[in-house]
Amino acid sequence: MEPQNNIYDHIGGKEKIGQMVDDFYQNVMNDESLNHFFKNIDMEKQREHQTNFLSYAFGGPNQYNGRTIANAHQGINTEHSHFDSIINHLQNAMQKHEIEEEHMERVIRKISEHRQDIVSE
Repeated sequence: MEPQNNIYDHIGGKEKIGQMVDDFYQNVMNDESLNHFFKNIDMEKQREHQTNFLSYAFGGPNQYNGRTIANAHQGINTEHSHFDSIINHLQNAMQKHEIEEEHMERVIRKISEHRQDIVSE
């Protein structure tokens, strides 16, 4: 397996991750079970946060300096089904950008470590 920072570089770095995030949020915003979570949200800022988080998950620099994941998701009543849908949309975006399976699995594992911080049921 490649060193973590090589995964980030291998896939195209922050630019490629930003493109994936754009596709990811396009799918999320078209999903009636999820899009209500993003009403009144500054989506440009949200995309930036997600790009920074995924950059970290792919082994790149940790540039996120916002609220903790638990604080950011507090009080929005996210269920396990919502989390699973988000993961599905992320996988679809990664597949569209031809991210290798082992790298997708690594990112999904990294994100899944935070399930308990995101899900409120």
